[in-house]
Amino acid sequence: MNLINNTIFLKFVFVINCLVCLFLFLFYVLNNFYLDILSYYSLVSILYPHFFILNLFFLIYWVLKFDNRLILSLIFLFISLSKPIYLFNSSSNSSDDKLSQIMGYNVRLFNHYNWIKSDSVPLKISNFIKFTSPEILCLQEYHNRYVDLFKDYSDIHLGLNGENVGLAIFSKEKMINKGNVKNSEGKLLSIYVDLKIKNDTIRVYNTHLQSYNLDLVSLKADKKSIKEIFFKSKNVYKIQNVQSELILDHIKKSKFPSILSVDLNNTPYSFVYKKFEKIYDDSFVKNGNGFGSTFGSKFFPMRIDYLFNSSSITSKKFTVYDVSFSDHKPISMFF
Repeated sequence: MNLINNTIFLKFVFVINCLVCLFLFLFYVLNNFYLDILSYYSLVSILYPHFFILNLFFLIYWVLKFDNRLILSLIFLFISLSKPIYLFNSSSNSSDDKLSQIMGYNVRLFNHYNWIKSDSVPLKISNFIKFTSPEILCLQEYHNRYVDLFKDYSDIHLGLNGENVGLAIFSKEKMINKGNVKNSEGKLLSIYVDLKIKNDTIRVYNTHLQSYNLDLVSLKADKKSIKEIFFKSKNVYKIQNVQSELILDHIKKSKFPSILSVDLNNTPYSFVYKKFEKIYDDSFVKNGNGFGSTFGSKFFPMRIDYLFNSSSITSKKFTVYDVSFSDHKPISMFF
């Protein structure tokens, strides 16, 4: 009787294992290819790290059981393994007074609508930036009401919409050129500046890809909410694909080496991320440590904010700052 029960249990475990691997295959396709037919399900790809870890547990389980069913988990381990989930780097402790620092930060409009119950958030952000003192500062979800917080910066380039919000680049280095990247309808996608740093000229882009705009806390498990998730997933999947293509086309035409500060609104396993990685180095992968989470809770960490750089620009250090003045964390690259 015990043998029968054990057999049934092992079959049940293997069925769950198969379902996990099925999801890993779906994530693999979503994360590596743009397929309109799967666009409704694009949002679920953020669960990839959790399913990867589940599959790893199944692999260990079958190994300990000396069971041939480990082959399935092993195959999908290699298929799904693209970017490391956790990084160990020793070079991130590099310090050099000759290095320049660029910071990227989605400031969530400086808490303009009081999401955080505090009136001091703009001042805290300003004090934090004064303390860290990046030479180049790229802000997403910037609100121009708070421009006076950044008087330490000699040059500024803004890309704003009708609500006085958008993108901003502040610099202590001299801006010798400024510009915007727009789509065919004239909508702003990105801003850029050319900076003279010592004897070199580099281009800095700042952009913010389409957001899912989902309040996961307030969503209900009903038909209407599920339809909303699927519709937004499909829409964002398409928009991000178009936005990334237009921005990359502009980047490829630049005659200067460049750095891209971006709120990608997508993970390092996504097809959008991989488009940028084809022409850029990810400074976190080069010099970061840990999970590198820039958004989400400690139980559901996500890295969706990035500093990419041309290979001719040498990144020496990368930092994610553990501050809670926005729903995102600021990040810095020292180069």
